[in-house]
Amino acid sequence: MNGNTPEAYSRLRTVLAERNLTVFQLHRQLDSAGLPVNIKSLYRLTADEPLQKVDLRVAGAVCQACDVEIGDLITFQKPRAQLQRLEPKAQARLDELMDKNNDGQLNGREKKEFAVLAEEAHRVSLENARMLVAERRRSKRTLPARDRTTARPSAAKLREPISA
Repeated sequence: MNGNTPEAYSRLRTVLAERNLTVFQLHRQLDSAGLPVNIKSLYRLTADEPLQKVDLRVAGAVCQACDVEIGDLITFQKPRAQLQRLEPKAQARLDELMDKNNDGQLNGREKKEFAVLAEEAHRVSLENARMLVAERRRSKRTLPARDRTTARPSAAKLREPISA
C-alpha cells in the first residue's frame, strides 16, 4: 500500500494473551457458543502482518466471545512487539517454588502448583519467542537487499595469496 493509506492490524494475539487463551481454546469457545468460525481465520488474525481483508462475521464473533469492542481487536497502528510476563505474584510464587524444588522440599500440592506455573511460564516464553521471530522477519523484509557480490568474497578470492 502507499504511504498515505493506513493499514489495519489485528490485536487478537494481545487479546488472547490478556485472557490466557490460545487460538485453539478460542475456537472451541466460539463453537460451543454457536459461533462457528474457521480456525485458519483465527490464526490469520494472530499474524503480525497488515490485514488484507477483514471478515466482519469472524471479527464480530471474536469480539462477542472475548467481550471486546471492534476497536480493541482491529487497530490502524502497527503493533509493537511487547513481551508478555507472568503476573508479579505468580512470578514470585514460581521463584519460591523453584527454590524449594531445587532443595527437594516440595510437597504434593506444591508440586502440582509448580507444574501449573511452570507450564504458564513456558507458554509465555513460547509466545514471546514467536513474537520476536515475527518481528525479526518483518524487519528483514523492510531492509534493502544486499548486493551478493559485495556480501562475501568468492571461493577463488579466498584462495588467492595475500600480498603484503
